[in-house]
Amino acid sequence: MFTRRNMLVCAAVSALLMTAPALAEDLSSLPRVKVDLVAPPFIHAHEQATKAPPSVIQFKMTVEEKGTGHRQ
Repeated sequence: MFTRRNMLVCAAVSALLMTAPALAEDLSSLPRVKVDLVAPPFIHAHEQATKAPPSVIQFKMTVEEKGTGHRQ
């Protein structure tokens, strides 16, 4: 019997098989570009569309925990 669960499992497996070649790509061969994050929304300066080849974008993001002033 073909159930909803079987259909979801088949869809998940097929999606995984489709993305497997992309996950296996060797990223060490791509050029690395270091960028600084700009004011909100805290992303690097970029263009909406580019014709540049793929590259690895590196940036440093600092996360600070700030108290809300509430005590429990």
